[in-house]
Amino acid sequence: MAFDRYMIAPFEHGLETDLKASMIPDEAFAELKNAYIFRGRVKKRFGSRYTGSGWSNANMAHLYSRLRIQVGTTSNQGVIVGNAGDIPGKIFKVGQMFSIGTVVFTVTTAGVDQLMLRNDGLNPAVPASIAKFSTTNGAYSITCAAFPLTPISFYPLEPVMGITKYDLVMQPR
Repeated sequence: MAFDRYMIAPFEHGLETDLKASMIPDEAFAELKNAYIFRGRVKKRFGSRYTGSGWSNANMAHLYSRLRIQVGTTSNQGVIVGNAGDIPGKIFKVGQMFSIGTVVFTVTTAGVDQLMLRNDGLNPAVPASIAKFSTTNGAYSITCAAFPLTPISFYPLEPVMGITKYDLVMQPR
């Protein structure tokens, strides 16, 4: 009984093999998220998306991910200064990020004490909110007066390792 074949198709008019992908019957899925249909079978798309709760839109999802490391807390004036010893790893590169509250600072240029880009539209060179990072030695300094005594997180931009695919293989009896 467990290995019998059953037809899974629309019962009202039978299996239709002459339809194009955009012309699906009423019994089909109205919307596929993270999936597609290939040769009549629903397949999962490769990729990922952040899980968890608390974020209101996709632009803020990374702020609630587990792929960040808290490296300290800003002072009463919203200032934090650190070096490579505060940041795990020895590879510093363009694309890495820091976040303080909802403000994200992204490393956009390589070199010593380069200004980081902000996600809130403010000019990164404004004296009240300067954020610098060195890709040569890992030193950073961030002044963000709007966030005193706020945790600061570092996003290393490295691939996540050790997540394996779970396959359940059923053995015939």
